[in-house]
Amino acid sequence: MPDPCPPARQPDDDLSFRIAESFALINDWHAALGGQGRLDRVLALLRRQTGARRVVLLRIQGERVQCLAEAGEARTAPAAALARHLLRTGGTSPGPGRLWQLSDMRGDPGFAASSAATTIAQSAGLHELCLIVLDCTKNGLDMIALDFDRDPDLHPQLPLTLIAQALAEGWARRMPGLAAAMAPGPAPGATPPRQPHPDSADILGSDNPCGLSRAEQRVCRLLLRGDKAAQIATALNLRVATVRSHLRSIYAKSGTDGQVALIALNRGASARS
Repeated sequence: MPDPCPPARQPDDDLSFRIAESFALINDWHAALGGQGRLDRVLALLRRQTGARRVVLLRIQGERVQCLAEAGEARTAPAAALARHLLRTGGTSPGPGRLWQLSDMRGDPGFAASSAATTIAQSAGLHELCLIVLDCTKNGLDMIALDFDRDPDLHPQLPLTLIAQALAEGWARRMPGLAAAMAPGPAPGATPPRQPHPDSADILGSDNPCGLSRAEQRVCRLLLRGDKAAQIATALNLRVATVRSHLRSIYAKSGTDGQVALIALNRGASARS
């Protein structure tokens, strides 16, 4: 008769299991950043694998904080406060993949006297806060914030720093315009993407109503001719993956959901001109 109680997972088995989970997480992250999945579901995986209470993808630009995706109820104030404090006191901008942790700051007298410490102290049940820097430029900071009400559930041989590096590398290769599309509103001072009116959309017109780049215009010209991704790639000497990235951007900028709709939109404009 089989033993109804399976043996406890051994440490080596646990590490192998966690490595497999991490590979799956990174694969899903890359897919979502390429437009082939939902980022909130990937953040939910990260939340489960680390034992976090909340996981939030944030963009900070000046005083503006945008929640781009989340798993668990978003709470942006503690993460934003800690990030701004570290940017002010760190001297130089952190590189992608950098990991900031609240536990590393608790013994710092300068932090204890800061407004960030006050904000964090007012956050009920916050035990640990980890910030993964995805990108940091003069225009702002993209990061993932993990909010814990207990110690993170991590294996000593698979530190969060390794996952942070992989997440940052994926973010650098994300589909063009992805973050802007997720943001609840345009960044301060930015010109919002021009969306053509369905009754006046000459996509390749001289006024470039969709705001296509030159590369996207070349792809769009062949797309409107009816060519498929592989044919366009051959004609322009590009990789198919590159062409598909341009296609996703073209569809997003034109407000269409595929080649048929794009052709119909452009033909309608041509018929009226």
